[in-house]
Amino acid sequence: MLDARYSRLIKNACIVFVGNAGNKLLLFLLLPFYTQWLSPEEYGVSDLVITYAMMLIGLVTCQIQDAIFVFPKNEPFERQRSYFSSGLRFLVAAYAVFGIVMAAVGFLLPEGSFFGRYSLQISCYLMLLGVYQYLQQFSRAVDCMICYAAAGLGFAVAVVAFSFLLIPGHPTGSMLVYSQCAGCAAGILIAGVGTKVWRYMGFRYFSRPDLAGLLRYALPLVPTTIMWWTLNSLNRPMLDKYTSLAAVGIYAAAVKFPAVINLMWSVVGNAWQISVLEEYSKSGFVRYFAKIVLALAAAVVLIVALMSVLAPYLMRWFVDKEFFEGYKLIPVLSVGAGFSMLAGAIGAVYAASKQSKYFLYSSIWAISSIVLLNYLLIPKYGLMGAAVANASALAIEFVVRIYYCIPLLRKAGK
Repeated sequence: MLDARYSRLIKNACIVFVGNAGNKLLLFLLLPFYTQWLSPEEYGVSDLVITYAMMLIGLVTCQIQDAIFVFPKNEPFERQRSYFSSGLRFLVAAYAVFGIVMAAVGFLLPEGSFFGRYSLQISCYLMLLGVYQYLQQFSRAVDCMICYAAAGLGFAVAVVAFSFLLIPGHPTGSMLVYSQCAGCAAGILIAGVGTKVWRYMGFRYFSRPDLAGLLRYALPLVPTTIMWWTLNSLNRPMLDKYTSLAAVGIYAAAVKFPAVINLMWSVVGNAWQISVLEEYSKSGFVRYFAKIVLALAAAVVLIVALMSVLAPYLMRWFVDKEFFEGYKLIPVLSVGAGFSMLAGAIGAVYAASKQSKYFLYSSIWAISSIVLLNYLLIPKYGLMGAAVANASALAIEFVVRIYYCIPLLRKAGK
């Protein structure tokens, strides 16, 4: 009979597939539609808008959406309500400050700059995404996994519907961003109704100590999130500077295929994080942890090899000919995605032990590497230089995470 721990992991993985990986797979299947209607330049515009929003979201929200999953879990209703209301009040205040800052920045930026032209789109997407993430993570904390799945699925359906409605009539990168915003709005509505979020809301439930606890956990993740953006997205502005906006679009299309590995991890990873939180202090955790990580490593090797062989055929089948040269990047990007997946598996122990500082430490190593490698490789090798820098930095992060994980595993085994 299958161990209960593995049964829960499989069950959670299936639910997460519907709520997270399922919508990513659906959006991946839209790639032929996007590359048919959008030029590499316009696809590059949408990618840069989303990139800047993802860069800023950690600074604006202080990553409180990550803490709202960890702290309310397994707590009584009153504490869950206190955590939720305290975090939400902080999020509203953070958005108010962000709005003022963005308005001021709009006057200071030179006319015609990319950030200045698209600041409104960046702001809208960031704010909607932050609320969506907050509610979806909270739904996991209160064990409403069906709601988590439904919100993710609603996000995808809304993006698909609005893409088909908006892009053919106005084939610009902005329309793709608006479709993403619509997806966030749909996810917010579903997650809010599914968790009956009004039961947890109220200024009278605000607790300064609970907010302090959330922020103590979340704040070390802020530089980590910024570094994660740098690790995965710094090459976009640099490609725009040293090559062209079209190169950004080609890179954005090529990276979607290795993202299948991250797609797999989004299925197993969220379920894995829940299992690690539940099992960390129990007997036999270290052996359980080792078995799962070794199984993931074997899967990564197989998928990377398969992705490398199929690269030219995938690009020919899925994207317009203007994007085809991106097939050369797929093998290298797949290696990087594999290391990223394994680093994520190791990092679940940091969350379970509430040692979020190790996310920061490991990211510092990775970020230092990619900044140096991007500046060395992109001006000389262009797109391939960006891919090699990305894979190398992710490999370094994986090795460093193992180093910091070992003492935590020893403690868990006692």
